[in-house]
Amino acid sequence: MRTLTRRADPADPLTATALDLRAGAIVLAEFGAPPADPFSIRHRLADLTPLGAPIRPLPGHLHKLGILLRCCIDHMAIAAEIAQIHDLIGLADELVELVDIIDDSAVFTAEGIVAVADSAQRHAHAAAVRLRTRGADATLHRLLARWSAETGIDFGQREFANGLMHIIRSFERVADELASIDRLP
Repeated sequence: MRTLTRRADPADPLTATALDLRAGAIVLAEFGAPPADPFSIRHRLADLTPLGAPIRPLPGHLHKLGILLRCCIDHMAIAAEIAQIHDLIGLADELVELVDIIDDSAVFTAEGIVAVADSAQRHAHAAAVRLRTRGADATLHRLLARWSAETGIDFGQREFANGLMHIIRSFERVADELASIDRLP
């Protein structure tokens, strides 16, 4: 199933970036339903992260948050490029779990960005992201243990797993920033 992505363009640049993030996660989630088309996925994600595109201006306390959101989207594009290089059309079950973690994290993050003015909502969404990403390392270790016991490591999927973990770490940094906005001057 193909999901169309469109550049979000609401008046609020932070919300626009959050919608782009959500759109990117929807596209990346296509790897969870083989056969995926890594070429198409990569190009649709690249459309969300044009090289050299300026980050829209944001107030000082939200500027870092906007940059971190763009980093999440950039990491998605890089992971998709890795998948295209290795022609990954299907993933190990554990990698599908990581893709699901990313998709859920994107939903919580986008909701947290939309509610950025509401401290309680923002903290709740940040906590939900942290809770959802908590099991990612264990999932990756389970995959590596299974590969060691069975057939050996698929290096293309291993590189893709590293790319997925970078995305997950980016979501954790966004969650930390969401939670720290109240403490900023």
